[in-house]
Amino acid sequence: MLLLEAKITFYTKEDWPDALTHYLDAEAILRPSINLGDGYLFSGQIKALYGEKVYMRGEYYNVLIEGATIHDEAYEVIKHLLTIGRKFTIQTAFRIVGSGNITDFLYY
Repeated sequence: MLLLEAKITFYTKEDWPDALTHYLDAEAILRPSINLGDGYLFSGQIKALYGEKVYMRGEYYNVLIEGATIHDEAYEVIKHLLTIGRKFTIQTAFRIVGSGNITDFLYY
């Protein structure tokens, strides 16, 4: 499994036309696509690090992203993309709803 520690934001309509129209419940299961670039997306569950109850659009949050579907073969393919500071987008299907930067990562 791949664990990413990241700083993320969910876009506002002013930032991005496809932004979500509402805030997100940080206690619910959030499992969007994480797009690392170069055509590599994976499903990752976003978990609040500091007990946030709601993710407000336009604010920044430190989170853990669990990539439970990343196993040996997949990790070998994407490991060159895993660098501290790497920017990624958060998507629901093809709709970009936010972005983030990797602040740390662990594969086990």
